[in-house]
Amino acid sequence: MRAYQDSARQFTVYSGLRVRGKLCYFAFAQNQPDTILIKAYNPLNGRPFRQQNVVRDREQVVEKVLNLESGKIVDYNLDNMLALFAEDPALVKSLNSLSEEEAKERLQRCLLIYDDRHPIYLPVAEPTTN
Repeated sequence: MRAYQDSARQFTVYSGLRVRGKLCYFAFAQNQPDTILIKAYNPLNGRPFRQQNVVRDREQVVEKVLNLESGKIVDYNLDNMLALFAEDPALVKSLNSLSEEEAKERLQRCLLIYDDRHPIYLPVAEPTTN
């Protein structure tokens, strides 16, 4: 799966599909800007005399879900997954009955359950004769 195009280094980053089915899960590491507070300390008294926010790149894991029927790629979070699970009311009800933290912990397992309940069948390609 093509994850993103790194224009600074001029190459494409790919990621393998970790969960395959109607909804496919994939994750990849990407450098994203992050603001860090830097302080300069006085060596005599140990107190900061100057501080500045600095933007630095930090490697973060990005998680996505591919809907194989529509071809849309969305972020892997609770709200998006509930929208994707809409055709399985039992699964949505069980996730909604949990606290937000518990639901996030069980999201991966729910994705596997969803893919088991809703299989997708790809057409068989006809052999070509030359």
